[in-house]
Amino acid sequence: MLSTMRHAALFIALIAAAPMAPQPVMAAGLPVITMKDGVITPARINVPAGKTVRIVVRNTGRAAAEFESKALHIERIVPPAGQIVITLRNPAPGAYAFVDEFTENRASAHGVIIAK
Repeated sequence: MLSTMRHAALFIALIAAAPMAPQPVMAAGLPVITMKDGVITPARINVPAGKTVRIVVRNTGRAAAEFESKALHIERIVPPAGQIVITLRNPAPGAYAFVDEFTENRASAHGVIIAK
């Protein structure tokens, strides 16, 4: 039993010491949009039309961001180092513009969700 406890402790120590992997483009199978100080990445994301879709919106910047899409009727604050999940319920085919409203005067703060 002592050997099992030592192995468990070693495993936990190795996990804690491992370097952090870069953030994946998908989070638990969901597409990810990243906002960072007025820059949206990717600026274009494709989703299936007619199906409910969840999208993770991460803010890796130092200030709060606001995901806003007038076409989708969504307006949500994303705190610094935080994330939200938005749900699109059966979007019709088309293009849906969105912006980081707090930095909307920058071209890099605009994006589009394409449902097809």
